[in-house]
Amino acid sequence: MEKLVLKKDGKLIETKWFYNHEKDEGSYIDSDVTDKALRRLFEHCELDKDVTLRDVFLLLNSELGIFDAIIGNWCEEIVKEGLHSSNSKDTEIDYLELYWHLENQKIDDDEGFQLLGMNRPDFHGMGKVLEEDHEHGFKKGDRIAYSTSFQSTSTLIDLPVKLKYETEVYEDDYTSKDLMHKSVIKFNSVPYTLLNILYGIIWELSFYGPPSERDLKGKEILDIVEDIKKNPHTGISTEEFLKELDKEE
Repeated sequence: MEKLVLKKDGKLIETKWFYNHEKDEGSYIDSDVTDKALRRLFEHCELDKDVTLRDVFLLLNSELGIFDAIIGNWCEEIVKEGLHSSNSKDTEIDYLELYWHLENQKIDDDEGFQLLGMNRPDFHGMGKVLEEDHEHGFKKGDRIAYSTSFQSTSTLIDLPVKLKYETEVYEDDYTSKDLMHKSVIKFNSVPYTLLNILYGIIWELSFYGPPSERDLKGKEILDIVEDIKKNPHTGISTEEFLKELDKEE
């Protein structure tokens, strides 16, 4: 099968079918196209089973200045932070996952329904399989999803990265009195381009800005939480807390 696969050490391997007319036979041949990755951005791409975030960053680092210009979102700063980390720190995250979150959304009768979520896949961390029921409603056998927005890449760099191909399209009708939210169709496999993979990861890791701004915002929110714990009767309201969280987004 012809395919494009990102492998260990940031190598991009392309498998193509070649036919030898002299021998009257053909075969699939693998080629290293890492140095031509920029020409493969819009092609469907897979991740090898043992690929980590470090491997993704190594591919970006092969042409970091150009990738930074294309992807933006402080790509260069984030990649350098990650590659300067010797190994990942302790974390409850088992692996990192790209996934599609598709919504057929209606917020206005004039415009009707619009399919949202096709511009990029989302990216989060998945915890280990729970060995018992969790206090927040998760059941034994579940995995808890974790945001990576505030995570330093030094914590994530050596975690596996996976693609979730199965997805559902949800229909949300905000013009309905019942605020309808339902799954309308399921897909067994929604493909990813190489650009989908790279952009989805960097977009999420840069949600609060470059590493320095991310850490400051994270500290600010932790301080708010700590203040609420110490002063539960004088702490800010949930509405005020959410406003603080969104202030600099």
